[in-house]
Amino acid sequence: MFPQVAEAWADGLGVFATQAEAARLEINARETSAVTSAAAASLSQVAAQSAQAIAQAAANNRGNWSSLTGALALPASVFHNGFFWVLLQSLANVATAEPGVSAAWVPVAYPGASGTAPDDSVRHRHLGAAAYTDMRIGPWGTATNATPPTIANGAQATFTVPVPGAVVGDLVLPPVLSISRAGLTVTAEISAANTATVVYSNTTGGSVTLASHTVTVYILRGI
Repeated sequence: MFPQVAEAWADGLGVFATQAEAARLEINARETSAVTSAAAASLSQVAAQSAQAIAQAAANNRGNWSSLTGALALPASVFHNGFFWVLLQSLANVATAEPGVSAAWVPVAYPGASGTAPDDSVRHRHLGAAAYTDMRIGPWGTATNATPPTIANGAQATFTVPVPGAVVGDLVLPPVLSISRAGLTVTAEISAANTATVVYSNTTGGSVTLASHTVTVYILRGI
């Protein structure tokens, strides 16, 4: 009886070895897939965090760098020498850290010199894609004597800016103001053909009154 059992066991070793190897390969493949998925998730998280940081900086545009003094905390962006700049670190004195000179800033867009035709291009990298998408400033417009009323805490005020060539759905960069925003969040959207609506939002905790100023709105378009 034992020889027959031993022979059957020995014959089964070949099948078992094949099954064991198949199981090993499957486990290895699943482990590789898990590692790849974890790495992809990590990259996606980094990309999301980077995009969020840039969006927060854009939403907190402080206007012209030359008009700023004192401390400047993240997130923030400014306009200087024809470029938009995103702040990488909080500054004790913004006046001593000039964009383009100080490593505290990184450029994100160049508006060019024309008021209607697209000009210089900006490279925008899509994480995980093999190619770049060229982005450039398209139509832009400026309005002078913008004088929103006193804005109570929690309230908003609006002002329209003519932007020749703009269409509803265009991507609008944060408006550039000729004065300090006094803590207000200022955004814009193309509300109708050739027209941008600038929105002043007050979450400062008190009422804010801005002096008459100039507002410039830029459109960012893909090439």
